[in-house]
Amino acid sequence: MRSRALLVGLVLTTLVSADPELLPTSSKRWYDLVKPTQRELKWRKIPWLTDLSEAVKTAKEEKRPLVIWTAGDEPLDRC
Repeated sequence: MRSRALLVGLVLTTLVSADPELLPTSSKRWYDLVKPTQRELKWRKIPWLTDLSEAVKTAKEEKRPLVIWTAGDEPLDRC
């Protein structure tokens, strides 16, 4: 039951993340439980690059490691 409630909360967070005030009062409680903190959203401040050659050039200039994230298919195709 607890995992179902968490799933409902995650769905609600996704659906109304732009305006949580649209939620009914009973669902707002779940939204507040699963809402990410500012610390958890720090990854959004990273200047992600989609051009590999530009990323390699920037990594060399800044003497930083390069992280490459790829996916072979749509995440929901296998469901």
